[in-house]
Amino acid sequence: MLYTKPIDDITHQDILGFCDARIHENSSLDYKQELGRSVIKTIAAMANTWGGLVLIGVEDDDGAPKLPAKGVPYTVGIKETISNLIFSNISPPIFPEVKVCVSPDSKSAFVVIRVPQSNIAPHAISGNTQVYVRTDIGNHPESLVTMDRLQWLTDRRQHSEQLREELIEKAESRFNQFCKRQGYKIPHTDFTISAVPLYPVQQLKNQRDLDQSIKDNMASGYSGSHFPRHIEQERYEPHHHGIHSAIYQDKRQYVSYEEFGAYGLAYTRMDFGRSEVIKEGTEPIRKAYLFDLLRLTDLFLEFVANWYEELGYWGMIDVRFTLRKVNDVEFRDLPPLRGYMRFDDIAKSPIDGSMKFTKIIGYQDLSQNRNEILLDLFTEMALALGFSHITRDLVVKHLVEDGRIVTQESSAPVT
Repeated sequence: MLYTKPIDDITHQDILGFCDARIHENSSLDYKQELGRSVIKTIAAMANTWGGLVLIGVEDDDGAPKLPAKGVPYTVGIKETISNLIFSNISPPIFPEVKVCVSPDSKSAFVVIRVPQSNIAPHAISGNTQVYVRTDIGNHPESLVTMDRLQWLTDRRQHSEQLREELIEKAESRFNQFCKRQGYKIPHTDFTISAVPLYPVQQLKNQRDLDQSIKDNMASGYSGSHFPRHIEQERYEPHHHGIHSAIYQDKRQYVSYEEFGAYGLAYTRMDFGRSEVIKEGTEPIRKAYLFDLLRLTDLFLEFVANWYEELGYWGMIDVRFTLRKVNDVEFRDLPPLRGYMRFDDIAKSPIDGSMKFTKIIGYQDLSQNRNEILLDLFTEMALALGFSHITRDLVVKHLVEDGRIVTQESSAPVT
């Protein structure tokens, strides 16, 4: 699918196949026979609306591609020409993905431009004097924004932001209601991870299909671990616009909750610590392990990348990590690497009661650079917990050892 396939992997044949399907133009899809200034208006309008895909070199026939699609004459520097047009004529500037797909005989090419939904809209053209949005009207796909519609554009963005916060708040509320009804509480450190489109506007999946959808995109690794974690243990129950599952193990006093929504929300909250009796007759020590933090974060990010590809969402993602009751436990260092004799078994009791980390990540960045995002995020969390010795290089060694990163010396499977 041209919307989600890594931009560098899109080929000339992919464009021909897409055109053969004769998908009609809509608010997020536009065909351009030639590379002209009209593409500037389309790119700015898409960024101001929901994002979209522009295919240059495709003539439209009543809104659908005219076959056979021919492309434009190929010349060196097409990509640079498009970039210069965008940066010189759109304010504030937009940074779309651009791929020039050259024909096998190098005589023609298609140009793919993927425009993300912007989080700094509105974007203006014509000397910063005109703002456009996309419509579903075939003859007038871009509409000039008047002052009242400019306010509407701002209000609509605010409504999306409110919806995003409501989705997360309702997930928190459902978890709290579950615990209250059952008389449960998380006895140790409380770890929450969530991901949701930065500006949710419509349902991305039929609620009845959510259960199978999350199963199809499950992430697995680390010798039997997986996310979602409840798939093999519990049935997911429906709620308004989503499904959820809750587990409580009385003997371990362990609580785990997962929720997935039609708008693209993935949410999990769980007991992250454990009580261990070091010596018989003594009080148990509450512990939490950095390796569990690394493993859960890694698998969650992989699942989100897989799931959003199926959902066809490729915009910006709001990803949040929250640790509560952090100062109630001892955090333990990463385990020793195989072949290394040294093991410090460092323990830290953070002074902060809670920590929150928020990242705004583009889908393509998550899909193509997930390991880099994981390394940056985990080392930031480890440092906040007091483990200043944990570096990217050390984490890479652990990920290689667990088959999550491939190096020239490693034959581990690609993730």
